Amino acid sequence: MRSHKTLLNVGIVLVVLACIVTLLGLLGTVGGMIHSFEVVAESDTPQPSQLARGISRAMFATLAGMVGGAVLGVLGLIFLVVGAIGLGRTRKQPHEYPEIDDRQ
Repeated sequence: MRSHKTLLNVGIVLVVLACIVTLLGLLGTVGGMIHSFEVVAESDTPQPSQLARGISRAMFATLAGMVGGAVLGVLGLIFLVVGAIGLGRTRKQPHEYPEIDDRQ
């Protein structure tokens, strides 16, 4: 029974980490776009390569956040489901408690 609770706890931690990783990816996306807008603001005619650097950073951060969040989220869900199923199987049913059995 203790191992099932441990699985549930690990699942919760993984799901929380999935949320954090996704938000960090979003933060990187915003940072990359800010860099691109700064290039546009500082130059009358920005070069495509200058813009591409910021956009590339933004897209890479988005990809990393999405992939990391998805992997951690799926792993967390697996741990939660396995832990919950195992915990449900180890609990006693009402008829297994002789002191409260109404069928006597």
